[in-house]
Parts: sequence; structure tokens; C-alpha cells
Amino acid sequence: MSEASMEIDPRGLEETASSLASRECT
Repeated sequence: MSEASMEIDPRGLEETASSLASRECT
């Protein structure tokens, strides 16, 4: 489901990447 969601929602991917980057930064 996660993979399909990413393919269907490219925006969600960006949000997830941003969240991950924020977590790594902190």
C-alpha cells in the first residue's frame, strides 16, 4: 500500500522526504 500511495501521490513523497530530512537535520 505504501508503494502504491507514493506512486499515486507524488506530493506525499515530497512531504515524507521533507519530514525525513527534518528528522535527520534535528
